[in-house]
Amino acid sequence: MIREVAQGVIRGETSEAQKERVAGLQKADNANRLRMKKTHSVKKTARKGGSRSDY
Repeated sequence: MIREVAQGVIRGETSEAQKERVAGLQKADNANRLRMKKTHSVKKTARKGGSRSDY
């Protein structure tokens, strides 16, 4: 009885396919985050007046 309850609560091992899927999603999310960060940076630089260093 205890084993039956424990098996319902404790999760099994994660499959290799699931690990690969999660790794791919993490890479895609990181790439999207960096792209958005770069876009935001370019936008702020344009507002400031470009990349002039004569200040």
